[in-house]
Amino acid sequence: MAQANAGNPDKIMCHCRHCLNACYQHFDIVFAHVVMFGIEPTYKTWVFHGESPMSQQDEGDRDDVEMTEACRMYRNVYFSSDDDGDNDDGNDIIEPTNEGRETEFKIFLEDTKRHLYPSCTKYTRISAIIALYKHKTAYNLSDTGFSALLKIVDDMLPDDNTLPLSFYETKKLLKTFDLGYEKIHAYPKNLRLGLSSDGFNPFGDLSSRYSCWPVMYNLPELSCMSKENMILTLLIPGPKQQGNDIDVYLQPLIEDLKELWDKGVEVYDAHSKMRFNLKAVLMWTMNDLPAFSNLSGYGTKGKTACPTCDADTCSQWLIHCKKHVYLGHRRFLSYNHPFRRKKRWLNGNEERRGKPKILSGTDILRVVKNIKKEWGKYKKQDKKRKKCEKTSDCPWKKKFIFFELPYWEVLLLRHNLDVMHIEKNVCESIIGTLLDMKGKSKDGLNSHLDLQEMCIRDELHPIKRDNKFYLPAGPHTLLKMEKRRFCERLQQLKLPDGYSSNIGKCVLIDECKILGLKSHDYHVLMQQLLPVALRGSLQKGSRNAIF
Repeated sequence: MAQANAGNPDKIMCHCRHCLNACYQHFDIVFAHVVMFGIEPTYKTWVFHGESPMSQQDEGDRDDVEMTEACRMYRNVYFSSDDDGDNDDGNDIIEPTNEGRETEFKIFLEDTKRHLYPSCTKYTRISAIIALYKHKTAYNLSDTGFSALLKIVDDMLPDDNTLPLSFYETKKLLKTFDLGYEKIHAYPKNLRLGLSSDGFNPFGDLSSRYSCWPVMYNLPELSCMSKENMILTLLIPGPKQQGNDIDVYLQPLIEDLKELWDKGVEVYDAHSKMRFNLKAVLMWTMNDLPAFSNLSGYGTKGKTACPTCDADTCSQWLIHCKKHVYLGHRRFLSYNHPFRRKKRWLNGNEERRGKPKILSGTDILRVVKNIKKEWGKYKKQDKKRKKCEKTSDCPWKKKFIFFELPYWEVLLLRHNLDVMHIEKNVCESIIGTLLDMKGKSKDGLNSHLDLQEMCIRDELHPIKRDNKFYLPAGPHTLLKMEKRRFCERLQQLKLPDGYSSNIGKCVLIDECKILGLKSHDYHVLMQQLLPVALRGSLQKGSRNAIF
């Protein structure tokens, strides 16, 4: 029936739950939408697909006519009366109170089937208005901006189109069909909180004899970075970092969080001038990797340093560099990714394993619930004794105190790593390697010897002559002239106020060094400035690896 009564030989109005009769689609697409999303349940009389909204039956048989939800809504607007509850027959049809309003109702009903312009088969007047209004809501357009958009679209359409020319006309039309909206002020009765903690030196020098750890609440999303939405809950000063003993200081905070979850607190809303019960939930923590280790109790050093892979961490000890490296990142790629088959580029083997299973809160609690932790700092001889007593290879050091919260076990994401700190370390290593800065470069003799030990990257193996090692230049190696040009470009950068600090003051051109940058400066370099500063200096492979 729908295909036979379609104005367009190829398209009909899509009546699935997703489209809601707001747009025309090809028959195959409509069929797929109906199968995937189902038919809109309130669309019972198919007025957009050839079925008459009113049966041509006698007046006595009108009780058997089932009206569409839209028709019922429109009729209720125009024919509502005070004695609606007096109908004993249970009929949903409300009889018109006069002929004029019945005629007006029919005119409005016909308006839902009017095409946007005579030859348009994809949109009706109402469906076009709803689509544009949906665009306004999705992209937060102002009323003035929406009116300007209507005028631009009207200028693109034929002169005889039926599109309203202003937001006022649109709102008036939607209000006629009872499709307007009412703004309701909603004050929050529940809060989602995040917790952040880190150590810093309050005196601004490089001494590590004093440490201060702030613990802060904040709100999620865009509002979390404004200072009025941050709450300093704890400030832990002392001559040493707390390490795993930070749980002792967090105990009062846990008691407050339990109360906010179980009972809530009475709060006064200044807008509504009412009091209400406010409850809160701690969604997650946000830290850099060392602070994450202290809070969660998971050791982020050694062969099982990855908190996601846990005991399944792919680690390898480098004999010459004397540190662990983690080369199992290809497991997270898709199974047909070409990097999985690269042997000589990475660790000399193909990667056939899938990504590891992420441990749930229940899995972690099962592991840590029996770990006994003795709080407090020990003297040097006690530390040696404790180290000798440790026989388990479990990376977990304690049962995290936040597991005392009744909901912490079931949270899907409990800890977030601060990308800014990680990005700072990565960018610092990249710049130090490119400029061959002493103490910062990762490209040294030990690195080349480890490549030789792993039997990969033959072209980078060191060459020994007369008891001396010669290191071949890698694809990332810059000439002295290229290093100087890179530093000059960074020094001459002119950036807007507040974009970053003065990066040029941290650049030493004669020595080809960059020192003293902050975390945000490294973020700006990594995301935007490095591709520009290194243009024309690096080979394609190195550029792709960095950018």
